[in-house]
Amino acid sequence: MRFFLMLGALSVACGPPRQPASVLADDAVVPTNKDAIVRYGEETPINEKQYVEWKAAPVRNANPDGQLIAVLTRGNPVSKIARRGDFVLLTFPNPDDPSQRWSGWVHKNVFVPGTEPFPPLGNPQRCQKDPDCGALAKCSGVAAAGPSGLDGFRFCSGSSGK
Repeated sequence: MRFFLMLGALSVACGPPRQPASVLADDAVVPTNKDAIVRYGEETPINEKQYVEWKAAPVRNANPDGQLIAVLTRGNPVSKIARRGDFVLLTFPNPDDPSQRWSGWVHKNVFVPGTEPFPPLGNPQRCQKDPDCGALAKCSGVAAAGPSGLDGFRFCSGSSGK
């Protein structure tokens, strides 16, 4: 009897198994922000599905220092669609409306556990409204839902919120 109680406790503590990223990352939906994303002639097309491994992975419209679009959190499923040097173009669920998809560039290391810099790459400042970011930046982007502690925060983007 103890064995079954212990087995039940372990299965609850570990949580349900993660679904394959290929099931969760639906790349059949065209990203609504595709016109705002910089594309490069020297991109290498790829077609991979994966989970983000960093607590806070900044997604930008261009690499390496484009405008901040969103911050994805650990466990977010994404579709990789192109690579350019150390950066990957991906699509992901829109944090405000999961029925839509967005795209953007991330560093390739966001998929490698244990490589997250501190402070986070680009060190995005958390905010709730524009005045929190200073005169030259805007409070934009939304952290995707996840177990990161960043849920619901927005981040400064622009010259003073980089």
